[in-house]
This record gives sequence, C-alpha cells and structure tokens, in this order.
Amino acid sequence: MTRLKELSLQKLGKCLEEVKLTGEMVEEVAALLEYCYDEPRPEELTALLMQYSACMIDKLLKSERFRRVFSRHGELALSLVGAMVETA
Repeated sequence: MTRLKELSLQKLGKCLEEVKLTGEMVEEVAALLEYCYDEPRPEELTALLMQYSACMIDKLLKSERFRRVFSRHGELALSLVGAMVETA
C-alpha cells in the first residue's frame, strides 16, 4: 500500500504541475481540497495540496467553492497560511 500511495502522490503532483489552472480546474482543485478536509487523508496529500495552493492562491481565491471550503475548515486555512510563509 505504501508504494501505491507514493505513486499516486507522484502522479497527482505531476498533473498539478502540468495543468493550466483556469475556471474549471480551479473548481476541481477546490473539490479535491474539500474532499481532503471532509474525509481522513494522508498527511503527504495535504502537504502536496498546500504547496500547490500556496503557489496558486491568486487563482483559487476567485472560486466561490474554494472560499467556502477555506472558511469552513480552519485547519485548511492554517495549513495554507503556513505553506505561504514557507514559500515566501
């Protein structure tokens, strides 16, 4: 299972690097974040999504769904702020 988890995270990371973050994809990222914070998730997935979200915050904040998830999950908000400080 560990190898499968690592492979999945690598593939997701590669997809996030390659995708152009436009309207529909912003909603997909917001949906992934929502799923991760509504359900138990591996810490590595959270870290990957926080790094990505910190880099793309200007686009993500335009999404109503992202803002809703962000306001509903204090843990997400705290993690994202921490990731933004690390990348600054």
